[in-house]
Amino acid sequence: TGSTLWSKTTAASGHTIALRSDGSLWSWGSNCGGLLGRGTDGNHSFPAQETTGATDWSFLSAGAGYTMALKADGTLWGWGNNQKEQLGDGTTINRQTPVQESTQATDWLSVSAGYFHTLALKTDGTLWGWGENSAGQLGDGSNIEKSVPTQESSKATNWVSIAAGGDHTLALQSNGSLWSWGDNSSGQLGDGSNSSRNSPGLVSSQANEWSSISVTGSSSIALKTDNTLWGWGNNWYGQLGTGTNSNSNIPIKESTEEPADWVMASSSNHTLARKSDNTLWSWGSNSWGQMGDGTETDSLIPVQESTQATNWTDLSSGGQHSVALKSDGTLWSWGAGHSGQLGTGTALSSTTPLQEMTQATDWISISSGGAHTVALKQEGTLWVWGNNFYGRLGTGDSWYSVPGEIP
Repeated sequence: TGSTLWSKTTAASGHTIALRSDGSLWSWGSNCGGLLGRGTDGNHSFPAQETTGATDWSFLSAGAGYTMALKADGTLWGWGNNQKEQLGDGTTINRQTPVQESTQATDWLSVSAGYFHTLALKTDGTLWGWGENSAGQLGDGSNIEKSVPTQESSKATNWVSIAAGGDHTLALQSNGSLWSWGDNSSGQLGDGSNSSRNSPGLVSSQANEWSSISVTGSSSIALKTDNTLWGWGNNWYGQLGTGTNSNSNIPIKESTEEPADWVMASSSNHTLARKSDNTLWSWGSNSWGQMGDGTETDSLIPVQESTQATNWTDLSSGGQHSVALKSDGTLWSWGAGHSGQLGTGTALSSTTPLQEMTQATDWISISSGGAHTVALKQEGTLWVWGNNFYGRLGTGDSWYSVPGEIP
């Protein structure tokens, strides 16, 4: 083992994309619309390199049926579904191989792919968008789809972070101010209303104190510089941690009375979050035990995982399971296990954290998909386990309930 070195990976719902240490980009699994970039429209159960053979890929973002990726030279490329013009190449043609966005700019800095719209930052601090725009999620002052990169309406030059949700957008400026636009039917813009907006507007807490942002579907979560954690938007499962399951159209602080010291959060229908003391907490949907608190009862407030360990370092919340790393390099998971996604050698679910079966102590990075898990080891090897529909594990027809190495 260890002959192939990997550096980054993303586990999407039905496919996996990964960067090797030599800068090449590989993919496997569901290939609807050509989102694997391999020049075909069939699913692939083994890893293969995207068709250009490039070795200078640096960053990638997986949307709903399409992929966007940056190269080291600052160019931006996309492939897969393009019916809503989300690839930015000036067409509505699905692409089975990487195609450069239409402006061929060389100063792209980062990219965020949503359901059907794409946002990207340039090195000069400007923000651009393209694709679906029926809810105003591009922020250009219109509700018209864009097939090429279009600058948001304020023309600001101090954007530093972006997050594309289902049909809304959050963006952070260098002064700590937080802005939103797009669909607001669940209050996900956080501006005190439920009216959609097609240009950037401040969330209702106008103080310049935000530090990081995260969106999932129609929910928004953000950290402030004082390490408090706030949520707004859709709260059907209690995933905002505010003590209720009512939607909120303004940011509400999660409900714990303990000192505010959150440093990291990952949210789906349930939210995982780590505090600065390296304890791990969760709230929201818990039908499969994905909160790890020993129950299958949903929680509207943060609850500590059952072991009360104080050495958690990284986390990832999947659809119905959770994965987390400890500082000793061990990997633990809990929640739904029916597809082997917990890596314990069984198809049993668990309401408490369980160590993956190999008990390795050199895990460094994790990513949880809908029902599968992908993880990197320190030596650069890539391992997978769980559901293998569409060949998303990259291991042929093999299913793994224990970690299996990608060749």
